Amino acid sequence: MAGLGTGAAPFRAFLQYLSWRRDQGEEIGPVYYYFGSRHQSQEYLYGEEVEAWILDNIITHAGLAFSRDGPKKVYIQHKMLEDSETLAKMLHDDQGVFYLCGPTWPVPDVYEALVAALGKSKNYDAATAGQYLEGLKEEERYVLEVSDSKTHTHHFSLMLSVLGLLINIHSWNHSGIFTLLFIILQLSLSVNFNSVIIMNNAISKQDVCNKLGHQ
Repeated sequence: MAGLGTGAAPFRAFLQYLSWRRDQGEEIGPVYYYFGSRHQSQEYLYGEEVEAWILDNIITHAGLAFSRDGPKKVYIQHKMLEDSETLAKMLHDDQGVFYLCGPTWPVPDVYEALVAALGKSKNYDAATAGQYLEGLKEEERYVLEVSDSKTHTHHFSLMLSVLGLLINIHSWNHSGIFTLLFIILQLSLSVNFNSVIIMNNAISKQDVCNKLGHQ
């Protein structure tokens, strides 16, 4: 899981839900979280919560990229490349799910990082890796929700945070919860964030539709 700046907002609720599930004694799968901003001291959004989730092993691995804190600019795609073998295994072998949300500009760099990961670990050439990613789109395991919108996300972030808290008093299955959160994300056209989440469970939008139909 990764986000650029306010891109951390929608997936905060995901992590809250995973933490709640673990507290109920359930086993959760691995989660890789990537976060990028300019300065850690000023823009590490939800940093205290993230650090706690890392210590509790809710987040299996965190790749943090603060582009202005060092002599060389480092972005989330660079952190993804460092973990290319594991990311390829999670997507290719473990039926993982990859989400990208936010502005359109990081899409090519993130895409190339995944192509490189598949090439290195699975010996795919660029064309084959691209075809594989297109196949994941059809399976709803490579999900892009990007926009050029510059609108402030405070209210949307608050809404998702509240929804994350409500999870604590509702006993939906994890697939339905994750799908509901992502559908809300897709319906909000005024969002400006760039987030990536990779998890080990495929999630279908139909799950939440079926769940709502039975309430």
